Amino acid sequence: MKRKSVIIFAAITFSSLGVCAENNNTITAAQVKATPYTTVFFAPRTQYRTASESFLQRLMLTGVVQDPDSILKSMYWSFETDADLGKHMDQWKSSYQEAEFNKPFSLGASQFWLEPGTVFHWESAGSRIDPYIGIGYHFDPTLGAVLRYRYNHQNHDSETRQGEWDDSSEHRMDIYLTKYFTPDFWVQYNPTYYSKTHSDKFVYANGKNHTLQHNVVFNFHTTPRFYPFFELGYLDEYKDGDDTKSEYQLRVGFKYNLN
Repeated sequence: MKRKSVIIFAAITFSSLGVCAENNNTITAAQVKATPYTTVFFAPRTQYRTASESFLQRLMLTGVVQDPDSILKSMYWSFETDADLGKHMDQWKSSYQEAEFNKPFSLGASQFWLEPGTVFHWESAGSRIDPYIGIGYHFDPTLGAVLRYRYNHQNHDSETRQGEWDDSSEHRMDIYLTKYFTPDFWVQYNPTYYSKTHSDKFVYANGKNHTLQHNVVFNFHTTPRFYPFFELGYLDEYKDGDDTKSEYQLRVGFKYNLN
């Protein structure tokens, strides 16, 4: 009788330990799920340019590293592929692919931060490496700005205006001004200035060796996972033979949280 009691007690004890272990594992799994190593968003976007009458489709995965113990914490990353849809959205022709990485660094206790990063760009004609450095400032919890210099280094030669061959690298300056009106609605204004390094050999669509473009992004947070947005842009003049038009850009897309 005593041996039987010991066996019953042992069975109850080990069963209880198993339940506790299972509960502990469940809690740990929930904690891991609540704080993923990185956020992951699916971010498609459709673009139309009015003067060149061209459609472009982007498919992107993007996110920010969340792990507080990782050396990569707060690092932004993205991978995208873009396809030319033609003038009537009746084709799917690979245009280019890009991968981007950047990581912000706070400057002490101030509201400034540094944001170094790199974009890797490749297409059928060749590739580019675009390192950049930005400095940002928080004016208040709802308003921030970033000034960024980027050098687009082309790793292959393109035909020049003189019929020769050289790299069509360029300097790029951006300002990103972001204003949150509510937690679920914010607007970003982004003027961009481009300038060819070989200014006597290459020109932009406006016929000049420099161009200033403007873009405004309207962002929404409509459900816990869904972030639609649309963009309005002015891309300077567009020369088509003897005809000169204003090039406007319309973009519509969304970000969907896959975590």
